[in-house]
Amino acid sequence: MSDWIGLEVPFSAVDSLFSNVIWRRLAVIAGLGAVAFVAPLLDLYGKNPEVFVANRTNTSEIFVFGIAVALLIPVLSWCVLAAAAAIGGRAPDVAYRVLTGMLSLAAGLVVSRQVLPDNTLGAIMLSLGIGAVVFWLVHSLDLVFVIAAVAVPVLMVMFLATSATAKLIWTEPEVIQGATAVGSPSHIVMFQLDEMPLASLMDTDGTINEALFPSFARLAAEGTWYRNALSDSIATTQSVPAILTGVKVEEDKSPSYVDHPDNLFTLIGDSYEMHVIEWVAELCPEETCPDYAGRAPARFSNLLKDVGVVYGHLTLPGAVRESLPSIDNSWKGFLGQADTPEGAPVQIDGLPVPPDGDREDWVNWVQRLINGIDSGTEPTLSYAHLKSPHVPWVLNPSGTQYERPEEYTEVEGVEGDGRWVSDPAPPLLGFQRHLYQLGFLDTMLGRMLDHLDDTGTWDDTMVVVVADHGASFVPGEHRRWPYEDNRDDLYRVPLFIKYPGQAEGETVDLPAFGVDVLPTIVDALDIDTDWAFDGVSLLEIDEERPHEPIRWCCNGSPASTDLEVLFDQVERNHRWLPNQTSWLGVAAVGPNGSLVGKSTTELEIDSSSSFRWSLELGSSLEEVDRRTGMVQTMVTGRIESESVPDGDELLIVLNDVVAGVAHLARDSVSGGFLTGMVAEDLVTDGANDVDLLMSDGNGGWMAGAADDLAVQLQAEDGRLLALGAEGSRRIQVDRVSTTDDGWELVGWAADVTHKLTPDAFYIFAGDELLYWGPPNADNANVVRWFESEDLLRTGFRVEVSRAEVPKGVDRLLVVAEFGEEAVADPANLSG
Repeated sequence: MSDWIGLEVPFSAVDSLFSNVIWRRLAVIAGLGAVAFVAPLLDLYGKNPEVFVANRTNTSEIFVFGIAVALLIPVLSWCVLAAAAAIGGRAPDVAYRVLTGMLSLAAGLVVSRQVLPDNTLGAIMLSLGIGAVVFWLVHSLDLVFVIAAVAVPVLMVMFLATSATAKLIWTEPEVIQGATAVGSPSHIVMFQLDEMPLASLMDTDGTINEALFPSFARLAAEGTWYRNALSDSIATTQSVPAILTGVKVEEDKSPSYVDHPDNLFTLIGDSYEMHVIEWVAELCPEETCPDYAGRAPARFSNLLKDVGVVYGHLTLPGAVRESLPSIDNSWKGFLGQADTPEGAPVQIDGLPVPPDGDREDWVNWVQRLINGIDSGTEPTLSYAHLKSPHVPWVLNPSGTQYERPEEYTEVEGVEGDGRWVSDPAPPLLGFQRHLYQLGFLDTMLGRMLDHLDDTGTWDDTMVVVVADHGASFVPGEHRRWPYEDNRDDLYRVPLFIKYPGQAEGETVDLPAFGVDVLPTIVDALDIDTDWAFDGVSLLEIDEERPHEPIRWCCNGSPASTDLEVLFDQVERNHRWLPNQTSWLGVAAVGPNGSLVGKSTTELEIDSSSSFRWSLELGSSLEEVDRRTGMVQTMVTGRIESESVPDGDELLIVLNDVVAGVAHLARDSVSGGFLTGMVAEDLVTDGANDVDLLMSDGNGGWMAGAADDLAVQLQAEDGRLLALGAEGSRRIQVDRVSTTDDGWELVGWAADVTHKLTPDAFYIFAGDELLYWGPPNADNANVVRWFESEDLLRTGFRVEVSRAEVPKGVDRLLVVAEFGEEAVADPANLSG
């Protein structure tokens, strides 16, 4: 071997160090393992400290992880070689060849995965070829791999000392001096809501709508309602820290204790019992705030289990990787073990847990905080950042849940660029769903307020309810980012504070901001601190102040502090839903909303043999068992009829009573897709007779028959396209814009797990094919989101003329085909 290299003398010292056969072989295996196993894994984990943060991995566990990955192959191989040596005969040679053969193949897989990530057959052939060459080198020039064994400790040291993950080990948290004294300690209950526009709570007289939201109305009546409150940022990662620190957040700061050590939790942590549940932010250090959400301690074993899945994705050919759990949308729990740290649902009287056990987390969090309050405890901070009424919208006002139609798209009716479609019906449906969920949030708030009454702690408790930002339901406008016509919906938020000992309610109309909350708590509880705040105590405000938001994106202009703007928002909301005096009224949308709650005997109804309908979501209404925690108030489906009137409204009937109104998005001359909400109060526990009525265009209604109306979509060559759920194959219509001649549709599709582009795009009106072709546009965002240059050519940009679209059609379907499977996303036409 050394003769072949021609360097007999320089390597003689190395040869003597490994004269023992087992140790020399072990060194070869270590060098080979460094290439095939240690380097790819420690490089990936070293670049992604978020994995360890998400797994709540402590410093010692990171050390153990790095050492374990580095030494796993050598230790296991030593055990095998030592056992083989004890057996004797040919066993040592066979064991050595098996180990080096496996690692040689692994090295080939590592290389082929990078060279041919999506060509399964090519990757297999390449990996076998490379493996064979490496195997030959191992047994012909083993000294090369003996020397390569040095890489094992080098890689381990780099991971532990110089990688991005190493900062988690060596960065010492700053020690914060909290309050030196709390002069008037009182219990604090603080709910930080998410995506909560104030106008949703209000009635047209400027008060809280007590009919729908009695608990918020109680806070306004018995506490102080800062009716002119505005968020400091429309970004949760900025707004939450601003509220909890009283300081406006710098753009490059993370919502963590490391970047915001001076916060509410560290201020009073030494004086209060801390019942804290955070969601996006992590501002409370673990030693101050043990997890109160009932989540189990992080398990280091879960992190180690994930390594096998990650290594499979790093090495295996595409067809084999398809069988592995996805690692694209999470930092942990790839084998399903992510569910184990989550808190089990708690017992809530009158609220069953859905069959899959998947009650919304925030509901359990509120109940846990309620259970933690009694009259005999020391001063307690009960804090939760609640994922409500934030999407996903799945809750009815009673707390039962319904199945949502969305899989990946955030909200039905919101295009890929985040804007609502210009057709007012989908945003109105979103507003209904938002109010339904907000209704149950009010119920859970009421449970907390009632518990404070029951324990005799209401009078002396400081209750703070505030939201991080709002949301918009304006047709054609962005749902979450601020622009001229939606800015006030995003910045105007609820802020209620019930002070300890407060005897009567008050409404304050001077501007108030999120950064004022912590200074107000300091003032109200007489907390001694020298911390500096950007906000001021709301107990002392006496003048107008301008809104100065933290710039996040889009448009940095401030919102108006003129209350007339808020009142205009409320009036607009009540034009959308004129009857907000009951949940029956919230289901009563559109020109025919006044019919909700009426018996069908009051309507003029004829039967139509051509009118047929089918339900997708909503078929479960035929048999309802509230003990399951599920009531499907959201209804989707199809209709077909020889004659569809211009009016697009349908009536959803339960037990001969109009229970809701459905919007029809027509995708053909003879039918289309329906969506609507029914009033939960009109759903009978047990059997329900479900029916649909369609306007006859002359003031009467047509009754039809239930049927199976699945649309058959054919490709250009007559093949039936097999539509399925998205899964790893994603499709998104980003934008539909009007042109002089029709519409331009823009979007993308990709298999984000296997990094594949679609074979073709199709555009249908009903079952009529309007367009087909391969991807014709690059999308750099998809490359960035899913970290693969292979996904650049995933876009479509297609113009559809008005002449091609059947008259009256306002909804097309865009289909992306991947081999034998296809996925689809609707495109709502406008203009």
